[in-house]
Amino acid sequence: MLTRKKGRYFAVVYLIGLERQTEMFAYKLELNSLFRNLTYEATPLSSHSGISYHMDDLDCLVFDATHFIQDNKLRIINSINCLT
Repeated sequence: MLTRKKGRYFAVVYLIGLERQTEMFAYKLELNSLFRNLTYEATPLSSHSGISYHMDDLDCLVFDATHFIQDNKLRIINSINCLT
């Protein structure tokens, strides 16, 4: 999920399921531009939790998209791995 608040962008991955199920997975978000690279790794959030909680707690990827937009496009690479 990608959302904008106060000029910043917030990105987080939700897994449909219970919180204990999300602990079996890890995800990585990558933003790349000509001069910058940004990588964020975390455990996905349960679909039972709300996005505003994680945005307020900054428990997600927070970035300024102007540093990563190329040709009016924002490219985010997402990979999800099973840890078991």
